[in-house]
Amino acid sequence: MGAGFLMAPTNTVVIGPVRVTQIASKDGSSLRVSLPDRIVSGGEAPPSDWSSGKYPIVVSNSSGQSDTAWIRIKSRMSGRP
Repeated sequence: MGAGFLMAPTNTVVIGPVRVTQIASKDGSSLRVSLPDRIVSGGEAPPSDWSSGKYPIVVSNSSGQSDTAWIRIKSRMSGRP
């Protein structure tokens, strides 16, 4: 939860190396974002899976940028042989 998120689809969410744009808030205090299954590397390298770990998350819009928060992502491959 937070504050200052715009209800228009103009919020940008950056989670680790992934940037998700044009996100709208239903109430100005929360955002719902779906992460891609794979991280596009750019260039000629193929997309990679998310690695388990902590990733920084930042939200920005025309009002400014949020403080950095951290989320933990658990790889789908964790625990598999």
